[in-house]
Amino acid sequence: MDRPFCRLSLLAVPLALVCLGCQTSSTVSRGQIPDGPKAPTGLPPLLEPLGPAPVVPLTPTEPLKAPALAPTSVAPAGAIETAAAAVVQVKVVATIAGEVIITEDEVAMMVRERAMDYIELTGDARTKKEKEVYREELRKLIERELILHEFITKIKKNKPQVMDELWEKSKQTAERQMKQFRQMVKLDSEEKFTAFLQSKGTEPKLFRRFFERQALTAIFLDSIFKDKQRSVSLSQIDQYYRDHAKEFRVEDRAKWQLLFVSNSRFNSVAEAKQYADWLAEQVGKGVDVAALAKKYGHGDSALREGEGLGTKRGEFRPAELEETILSLKAGETSKVIASANGFQIVKVTERDMAGVRPLDEKLQTAIKNAMLDQSVKVERDKFVAELWRKHTVTVVP
Repeated sequence: MDRPFCRLSLLAVPLALVCLGCQTSSTVSRGQIPDGPKAPTGLPPLLEPLGPAPVVPLTPTEPLKAPALAPTSVAPAGAIETAAAAVVQVKVVATIAGEVIITEDEVAMMVRERAMDYIELTGDARTKKEKEVYREELRKLIERELILHEFITKIKKNKPQVMDELWEKSKQTAERQMKQFRQMVKLDSEEKFTAFLQSKGTEPKLFRRFFERQALTAIFLDSIFKDKQRSVSLSQIDQYYRDHAKEFRVEDRAKWQLLFVSNSRFNSVAEAKQYADWLAEQVGKGVDVAALAKKYGHGDSALREGEGLGTKRGEFRPAELEETILSLKAGETSKVIASANGFQIVKVTERDMAGVRPLDEKLQTAIKNAMLDQSVKVERDKFVAELWRKHTVTVVP
């Protein structure tokens, strides 16, 4: 069964970039849950690879002013130890326990990912929304790093030998998801994919790190909560079903196919009817309607390989077929129907009847998963709140 922390989602890189402004700084001391991250300057040493996080909504008392995305860079302390050492330059926006670093590039990537939330706004409305999105995404990243800091600390203390194995597992997951994303945007080479990411303001290493830490976060949270998931009985599922009946209401819906025979293609209406009867006989024998429509059908439905137009009441075309379509169950085919200019045969392939969905096995499973997810979310929120109290979080302008 899928658990919420094992569902690793792909990051969609939007086509719009955002420019944010910032000027606040704050340190959140141990024992406090902040009203919202504000923004960084000091630089502690870089740790291991950075990556992603689960979502807990931030409810600040005042808007966060986000850091400007202009190229501002600082070298982290300890990065230059010898003349031969490489200089690592980043703009830090938050640290956790004086160690874990969250960079401006990470937050900017997440803000760009939500560009559709603000891209069509203007003036003060856009500025306000951008700051709200920035605050939310920074909070998510901080909570991700709080979780991973706890995880890595425990692993290094109790089972340091498995740390490399866990990182390798997270990297393999990242590779799979990077590949899935590349296929989704239809780019057939790593070079094109790299160029695509860079054109959206995202470096491939940062993108990969996102997925690596997403995977590691999922491993840790799953290990914590898998034994805390309470069982869900059939009576509880039934109660949930009755209490949330509105959620399970469905409209009349049908997916259907159409075979049309035009009178104008024959010497007489009788000949057209005979042809339509032959097509109906083929459908009855199980011959594919799409193939029949493409080879033997007439009108625009033949160009669509028999796909019917419309799925709900009031949408079906031709409109006179609506009652016939809605009278059929999935897999059923109509008789030959005479029309003004020919004959039509309808086959329904999918059908939802208006009313409340039956509490079948599929819906029982969906309800059970929803109830388990909710119980895990409650436990997770308590866990994250404790991490806020346990560790010092500093946000730097």
